[in-house]
Amino acid sequence: MKILIIQPYLTKYRVDLFNQLKKKNNEIFVLYSKDKKYSYGANIKKNFFNKILKKIDFKFFYLQIGMETFLLKYKPDKVFISANFRCLNFWLLITICKLLSIPVFLHGHGMFKKSKINFIYRLIFNYSLLMCTKYICYNKFVKKKLLLFNFDKKKLSFLNNTLINKHCLKPSFNRKKDELIFIGRLRNSTNLELLFYALQSLKNDHNIIYKLKIIGDGENKLKLVNLAKFLKINVKFLGNIYDDIKIRNICKNSCYGIYPGNAGLSVVHYMSLSLIPIMHDDIIFHSGPEVSYVKKKFNGFTFIRNNKRSLVKILKKICFLKQEKIFSISRNAHETYLKLNYPNFSTKLLKILG
Repeated sequence: MKILIIQPYLTKYRVDLFNQLKKKNNEIFVLYSKDKKYSYGANIKKNFFNKILKKIDFKFFYLQIGMETFLLKYKPDKVFISANFRCLNFWLLITICKLLSIPVFLHGHGMFKKSKINFIYRLIFNYSLLMCTKYICYNKFVKKKLLLFNFDKKKLSFLNNTLINKHCLKPSFNRKKDELIFIGRLRNSTNLELLFYALQSLKNDHNIIYKLKIIGDGENKLKLVNLAKFLKINVKFLGNIYDDIKIRNICKNSCYGIYPGNAGLSVVHYMSLSLIPIMHDDIIFHSGPEVSYVKKKFNGFTFIRNNKRSLVKILKKICFLKQEKIFSISRNAHETYLKLNYPNFSTKLLKILG
């Protein structure tokens, strides 16, 4: 089967998933644009054909130049495209697919952040459903949300968004309760300042000292380094690391993976390493719907968003958990990751594509 895949940008976890798809004896061609902010890890080995499209950014919208031309030249059997409605020629492409009877499968977040939608949103989404063969939601939570808005059930499917970690960590009793891991970009939305002040409160008011290891870099690094020094908390900045073996070695002695701001796929990354995820409980403010995989006290912990007292309370509580309880929750987190990847992404996607 000839599958044309179109992405706004390409990240490492997507490359892994598309390499997996290629192994199923499909002819894969991926179109994407370069983006300094998001295309990290996209330089790893690709086992599929790929082409970089020029991207023109406007204030709220963008164009990916040439994807309609390539569609007509390549003549794929199926099209799998990121459902980013801000891409202006996305609309032209799905209309061409409809006119040429090329099955097109949209893949997206849906409207998981919205509690209600207006007429314009409904009109736009209904047009996309009319043009596509299926809208593949990032996970079951997104599909349920769209069904609440009374969109066409027959057009909706879901495929749990996940990543492939070839260097997982199994649960262990030999992990330190006082070590936290953060993996992500150092920007405003990660809200690491909240965590820093919570760690200071735990140290000064409760004599509880956590060690925090930060894997990642970003525009807020200098500010965060200075804040950690000022608050006199134990934080180790490790910079950008894309090597899964190195990440595994850093995380192998830690119990918890924390994301104080707006999380997404990091949740799955933590679970693959048997780290117990800790994040805020307001899903519509998160970056992605993957946080719906976290079940409170079963495979992770949550606190009230932007609430230092709530975060301090959780960190204080888990510090005194018995090792058996920690192991049980860590095991549940890792099993959640394994279930997300069985059957694997490519097998489930091919079943939807038919």
